[in-house]
Amino acid sequence: MDAATLRADADAVRSLLQSGHIAVGLTLFDAKRRSFTAWQSQQRLRRLQQQMAPQDGDVTPSLEEMADNWAREVLDIQQIILRDHAETALSHLGPHVMRLWQADVTVARCAAHEGAAEEARCVSQFRRAWAVHSDGLTRPQGRGADFPPDTPEGAAAEKVDVAPDMAACLDQLIKTRTSLAAALGFNHYRDLAYERLYRFDYGPAEILQFHASIRAHVVPLLKAYMQRRQLETGGRAIDQLEAEILTAFKTVSPIGGARLLYDRTLGILSDIDADQTLSQLCRQLLAQDKVALENDPDGAAWEKVLPAPFKDAAPFIAIKCNGQSQDVPIVTNALGRAYQYWQGASLSLYEYLLPTPEAAGIAPRALSLLAMGHVERLLKEGGAADYRRQFLLKILLGLVRAACIDGFEHAIYDHPEWSHDQRMTAWHELEKIYFPWREGQDGVWDEERRAWQQEDALFDRPFSAINTALSDCCAMQIWLSSRIDSGYAIELFKSLCALGGTYPYLNLLEKAGLISPFGTDVLPEIMHEVEELLWN
Repeated sequence: MDAATLRADADAVRSLLQSGHIAVGLTLFDAKRRSFTAWQSQQRLRRLQQQMAPQDGDVTPSLEEMADNWAREVLDIQQIILRDHAETALSHLGPHVMRLWQADVTVARCAAHEGAAEEARCVSQFRRAWAVHSDGLTRPQGRGADFPPDTPEGAAAEKVDVAPDMAACLDQLIKTRTSLAAALGFNHYRDLAYERLYRFDYGPAEILQFHASIRAHVVPLLKAYMQRRQLETGGRAIDQLEAEILTAFKTVSPIGGARLLYDRTLGILSDIDADQTLSQLCRQLLAQDKVALENDPDGAAWEKVLPAPFKDAAPFIAIKCNGQSQDVPIVTNALGRAYQYWQGASLSLYEYLLPTPEAAGIAPRALSLLAMGHVERLLKEGGAADYRRQFLLKILLGLVRAACIDGFEHAIYDHPEWSHDQRMTAWHELEKIYFPWREGQDGVWDEERRAWQQEDALFDRPFSAINTALSDCCAMQIWLSSRIDSGYAIELFKSLCALGGTYPYLNLLEKAGLISPFGTDVLPEIMHEVEELLWN
């Protein structure tokens, strides 16, 4: 694969379109996109394998350049089709794909605008602040500043408060994004952000209703849990209890390394899936050498799933474990995502490979929740109850944090004229609403008043923080079904994956048999079940 090949592929599609062979051109366009993605996945897997077992040199030095070149070719063809052949394309592709392409063109217009350069500069400034010190609150200065923070030299470096820099960065981002949205014809920056996130069948009103549901049903449950834990621990500080949730699973250990966890998870899937489709995929991945498994007790655990977008072709998986029980959801998430890719690859159009962002996270989380009922097979003896409780608590705290951040984003982009002090007052008010258990805790309010600085989505991917919450709410519906009928829950999971990205978010949920998180009945039912598990 080289630049000349990519150009020739794109020219072949353009030639068919120009000569009036629209259907053939669309078919070839789909095939070429699949071929490039398959090649890209293979190259990325080789790069991941190189990270796991370092070799000399970069095996794919031109991968990013190739991807950028192909993205430009794809965008050009999309624009030609939307401009010159929209009616014919609509009959072949359907309204959802056409809407996705329109959003892609909008994103490209945004990237080409002069305001995008200033936005990128501010985001880069934020990333540099995180690169030098990962807490997002301070940066090293003077002697030792050039050393990693986990080295003795780095730890000894003087720490300087980054609040003024972060405040200035956010202020400039809000002004730049507001102007950029207006220049592109949007009445509000939020509308541009929603377009970038492919949110087509709902808007701010539904999201704000979701916030209200989290406040009404999740916040009180977490508050009660925190108060109970304080009594049980003799008045332990609230910030320590929150950290206990955020650093979940510290009290339990996995049964073994990556390969043993993979094999044990395969056994669980074989037991819970009557037609063995899930375990069949796991075995196929191993048989076709499409799984890279590594153990590194000194590194971070992670997983990556790369699509192979052809019918019946299994995706590629890379998993690194570090011997902590976070390894368990790393493996189950990866297999849930792999099954989703596997199903999507067999659908008729390239765009159907994966759902929009707020739906793409449902399958990985759902499979982790379904495996939770058998998690004792993945842990050393005695840790299953702690694991289940901490896993659920981490999801609940994630819902609350996402709603708080999203509420803050709505507020600051509704009022781009606000001063820094006005923004901090808004953050403080939201913190009191979403984290009421912190009230009366010495130092917690003042310390956490700057917690927005630690939320990369606020700077880098505005309005995206709520995506995980929307996914988790749907995944927990599948888990809730498993408490009644595990067979039905597995079929619910598989029916969702079989739909791929054929519909926008709400329509996809309806087709899969899931209820919209924007409804008033979803979270109360889930929280009732979670409460029983927490207290027992």
